[in-house]
Amino acid sequence: MGACCSKPVEEDTPEVIAERREQMLKAAELRQKQSENRGVKTQKMKTKLKTAQQQQSRKGGGGLNEGEKRRAEGVVADWNS
Repeated sequence: MGACCSKPVEEDTPEVIAERREQMLKAAELRQKQSENRGVKTQKMKTKLKTAQQQQSRKGGGGLNEGEKRRAEGVVADWNS
């Protein structure tokens, strides 16, 4: 009922859109940083976690354990058939 009396829609300028994107990017980076440090209480735990992650990335495999690798291979096989 009030649709005929509502305010006209204002188009956002490119500057406003860029500012919003920047704010969203900053918020996403903050959330990611908080997520990475979740559960880490001391500097010793932080360095231990970091070295474990580096060793895992050097090993390769994308961080998948044996069961996850088998499941992924099955999914690929299903898609290829």
